[in-house]
Amino acid sequence: LEIGSGLAENFHILHRLLPAVQLMGIEHDATCVEAANKRLMEYGITRAVTQLADARSLGRFPDKSFDIVISCASLLYIEGDDINMVLAEMLRLAKCAVVMLEQNIDCPENPEGVKLPGVHETPDYWIRDYNALLALLVPHARIQSMLIPHPIWVTEKWGECATLIVVEID
Repeated sequence: LEIGSGLAENFHILHRLLPAVQLMGIEHDATCVEAANKRLMEYGITRAVTQLADARSLGRFPDKSFDIVISCASLLYIEGDDINMVLAEMLRLAKCAVVMLEQNIDCPENPEGVKLPGVHETPDYWIRDYNALLALLVPHARIQSMLIPHPIWVTEKWGECATLIVVEID
């Protein structure tokens, strides 16, 4: 399951690497969902679908419904305290792991982070201490973080804060 799957760009890569895997994305923007599903059909990717859903409320899916739950540059748009709800849902739905590529800062005294103004046409966004937030939600989980040295995105603070975070679920 990908949280905030947008136009399903990641599904193209995942399908090439893992053609037998069933992929699902959720996206809050109906226009993106429609465009993503159309693109998937055009590319012949039949084992993937994007659904309209709010990441804060995924109760329609049972616990541990997905082997892996991922987010890629989507959690930075989740408002304030809602991030704890979204992270809790991601952890609830994952059987094996939660994998995130997000802007991460080391700030345990304020893990909820800071809201920064958008650059160019991007909306305002949040930079958070995901390691601290996740440690509060799953204190005994194995959490690994790796700073991405040369991210492809140059907007916002990706050059300084792009981090791959993996939470292994027991």
